[in-house]
Amino acid sequence: LIWLSDGLDDGNALAFAKGLSALGQLTVYRQQPGAGSLALTVPEAQAGALKFGVVRAAKSDDLKGQLRAFSAEGRMLGEVPFAIPSGQTRAAVTLDLPADLRNAMARAEIADHVSAGTVVLLDERWRRRPVGLISGQSVDTAQPLLSDLYYIDRALGPYADLRRGKIQELIADGLSVLILTDVGQIVGEDMKAVAAWVAQGGILVRFSGPKMAAQADDQIP
Repeated sequence: LIWLSDGLDDGNALAFAKGLSALGQLTVYRQQPGAGSLALTVPEAQAGALKFGVVRAAKSDDLKGQLRAFSAEGRMLGEVPFAIPSGQTRAAVTLDLPADLRNAMARAEIADHVSAGTVVLLDERWRRRPVGLISGQSVDTAQPLLSDLYYIDRALGPYADLRRGKIQELIADGLSVLILTDVGQIVGEDMKAVAAWVAQGGILVRFSGPKMAAQADDQIP
């Protein structure tokens, strides 16, 4: 009898081997040390980066490899090396890409290891959409808790790519959401830019305050 083993043990390998041995002479073939099965874990979002785990079936010698990221069209977006030290079975690898590339990423895989376990498919959960923040309030930076953007920043920071600036500049950069806190009346070229952007599907979120209550415009519900 010949058993072609992948080196994985779900807890029943020994019993299975004994059962085969009872039927006749058993020969087991397995991969060489260091070339065992690998798996790529689902990533953990950390600020602007994604932290993956590379796991191998058994402790062995040093193992080095590459983690690659691809778009839905198959274009490689980035590559980062990893190493599992001798005697260890796991290594963490952090993939840090610019926001635009990260949002285009659809697949991550361990290079040169063709297996379903070495591929992770990524969807909307791991994308960081660009969100513009503009405040109508002037607050001393030494008093951040008084800023009307402070808690919005804290709430969205782990999940979005937060940007600050002027309305037209932010929209030109390609926003998913624009948040205005107590910005009164949007006028002139800013109003034209916001109206056109909203008409094309942009999401405008406005928080009311004294300025907005005193001077509203037509870009409110």
